[in-house]
Amino acid sequence: MIGDIDALLTSIMPNLKTAYFDYNKISSIPDFSTSKSMIKELVFRNNRIVQIAPTAFKSFKEMSRLDLSNNNIRHLNETAFSANSRLESLILNWNRLTTVTGVFNRTPQIRHLRLSFNQIRNITAAFNGLTKLRSLSIRNNLLTCIPDDTFRDNRGLQKVTLNENDIQWIGRDAFQGLDKLKIITLRNNRLLTLNNSMRNLPKLQYIDASFNAIQGLETGEFARNINLAAILLAGNNISSVKGAFVAATYLRMLKIDGNRLLLISRGDFAPKMRSKPSLIINSLLVIILTLLAIYLRYGRAAKLWARTLGVCGWTPCTEEQDLYLEKLFDVFVSFSSKDTSWVNDELLPRLDILGLSYCTYERNFKGGFLLQDIIRDAIACSRRTLLLLTRNIKYANRELIHGNLCCRNFVESEWCRWEFRLAHQRALDDNINRLVIVLVDEEAAGALDGDLRLYVRAANHLRWGEPNFWERLQRSLPNNGAHKKVITEEPLSTRMTGTGGTELSKITAKKLQYQYSQDNISEKEVVVG
Repeated sequence: MIGDIDALLTSIMPNLKTAYFDYNKISSIPDFSTSKSMIKELVFRNNRIVQIAPTAFKSFKEMSRLDLSNNNIRHLNETAFSANSRLESLILNWNRLTTVTGVFNRTPQIRHLRLSFNQIRNITAAFNGLTKLRSLSIRNNLLTCIPDDTFRDNRGLQKVTLNENDIQWIGRDAFQGLDKLKIITLRNNRLLTLNNSMRNLPKLQYIDASFNAIQGLETGEFARNINLAAILLAGNNISSVKGAFVAATYLRMLKIDGNRLLLISRGDFAPKMRSKPSLIINSLLVIILTLLAIYLRYGRAAKLWARTLGVCGWTPCTEEQDLYLEKLFDVFVSFSSKDTSWVNDELLPRLDILGLSYCTYERNFKGGFLLQDIIRDAIACSRRTLLLLTRNIKYANRELIHGNLCCRNFVESEWCRWEFRLAHQRALDDNINRLVIVLVDEEAAGALDGDLRLYVRAANHLRWGEPNFWERLQRSLPNNGAHKKVITEEPLSTRMTGTGGTELSKITAKKLQYQYSQDNISEKEVVVG
């Protein structure tokens, strides 16, 4: 029989760190007087301990594990531990404790707590302050309920064992905030419902509520537990699960044997399938909205592409906005004055044959105004701007001749490049592709400036001499045949000479008379300028 434990632990063995006194007949634990003890682990299990002195372990400041299991302890005072206790593991299984409220006020470092096989009836505020608690076992006690916020300070809790109690009710928010909880067991209690208390536990993997009196499960009872792998509900009175397992996609084991289920449907494990008419209507609605969004985003680009290929279908080959805008000309032809002969002999006659009205420097530019304003007005009054890109060409005998002695044409002209930028900006503002580019000279493509070169590469431009050139050009230009245009000339003595290679001569003022053949509307005179 050990008589003086205090003297044994201190004076005789001052460097002792671990002491086992299990399987003896110790009936009480006295106050240990020393404050210099090195004890870290102390075991008194399987004795006859009934009484523990109020400050029994106060001097053991370094103690991290205490085992008092399988004794006859009825009460444990909070003053039994040091105020700066480093206790991490406390085992009190198989005693006669009736309450533990306030016992752990001085042991905030506890990580593992064993209270099974006692007579504890209430744990409402028992674990307040135990912020580092990781595992808790309270099996075989006299608990009747688990109220809300019982574990409000134990957010690091990973495992809770509540088997073999008399629990009849669990608060809906009893486990609220336990974001790290992985295992919870409620086996062999008297639960009538889980009360949706398992919701919002993202790390939960294992639930055992077997052998209770559960009558049913709520819809979506386990839907938010995305990591749940095992649910054990055997030996209950469950007659309906009502979609409790919907979205439990990681579930590996489900035990519902020994219940009162009559029917299990697909809807209990997966979202309900909508009726066929509703599904068809919703699908059509999604398709229509998708097509509408695509049309609003890419409609104009698609129609331009279709017009280029000559496939218009139900869509008009010219943008609707073009048809209703009051424009004086179908196309403004932008070219270098050095290419005038070629334009007059090759291009303009074909535009006349196609029935298109066009605006050029010689025909329509009026004197007495800034050249910038005239060009801006010409672009604004035309549905399209046709750019003839040339560099090293001259015209002789109705043929294009290339050579080092030729003139510098469109790409060398500052005014022509300015016309491109102005027309391009106008197209961006109107959100309509108004530019039609004809590459007459292959060398011109390599001599373009950055903006024009980028646009030529991205746009579907035309090349002079390619097959079906005139057919493609006709599709690229508007064909508004609703009215007929008649041009009359009035000589004008004023002459204007532009810089940068664009020489304007033979300038005349034009009166464009719009006579609407369909509605027989009276003539309307407009002077360009």
